[in-house]
Amino acid sequence: MSRKLHKAQLVIGTVQFGMNYGINNTVGKPSIDNVRQILSEAKDNGITELDTAQAYGDSEDCIYKALGTDVNEYTIHSKFLLKRQNTSDQIDDLLKLSLKTLHVNKLGYFFFHDFSEFDINRNKKMSSDFLINHSLGLGVSLYSIDELKKAVDTPWINAIQLPVNIFDYSDEKLKLLSEASARGQKIYCRSVFLQGLFFKNPAALPAQLQPLKSNLLELQKIAKTAHLSVADLALGFAKNIVNLDGVLVGVDTVLQLNENIKSFNLELSTEILSKLKNLNVKDHAHLLHPKNWNTV
Repeated sequence: MSRKLHKAQLVIGTVQFGMNYGINNTVGKPSIDNVRQILSEAKDNGITELDTAQAYGDSEDCIYKALGTDVNEYTIHSKFLLKRQNTSDQIDDLLKLSLKTLHVNKLGYFFFHDFSEFDINRNKKMSSDFLINHSLGLGVSLYSIDELKKAVDTPWINAIQLPVNIFDYSDEKLKLLSEASARGQKIYCRSVFLQGLFFKNPAALPAQLQPLKSNLLELQKIAKTAHLSVADLALGFAKNIVNLDGVLVGVDTVLQLNENIKSFNLELSTEILSKLKNLNVKDHAHLLHPKNWNTV
């Protein structure tokens, strides 16, 4: 019998539209025509939520060039980086910039891209008439459990984006996500494939990622035994995390998009989900953050 516990929807991550991105990306930045095809196919499959950022190269501009006036048929979230101290006025200015670049009247959520900038301002009342009229609310992009705790405890944060995947998963994180959901905060998970690491040949891992080799081998073994793909496991696992609203997936081609949609629509057995939960990384948690891969 099919389970109906999940509420998460697929969201198209667009960092790869603006720059080369991902440890396993061999395609590179797609053309405007390819982006148009990807987003059209997504819409045909009921996926109209996009995630971008001002720091993702020319991703915002690319989205508009690909969609034209159809851009208003999508819900677009973006992220900003601050440059000066007058925070509220600056967020308004940055929001205007994203609205202008995307040629839309409003965004879904506008996220602090740098958690430290949010942390400095989290004791302020971050709202203005412009934000209230033009955006559903403010969000914050984060990495760690400590950062998640602060975001959940901030009344004016309406949305949270964070990494959640088979390796990056814990009871403490689940409890905090439950609290966030109870407070009405929307939760978006990213890095569901750990920036493409899940598809890497374990034998070809660079030296700094060798501590993850055994987990990666076991993940691929589970997939092979179950006659499923690693993408099936990664997306099925994320979908079954009860309090997630959106699962961000970056795609480079229409074929990849359709494969991800197929994987997302599969139902994993309780037995497989239980095995995947045992693969969470405890001893080398710093390697769960791709920003650390070149510094360890």
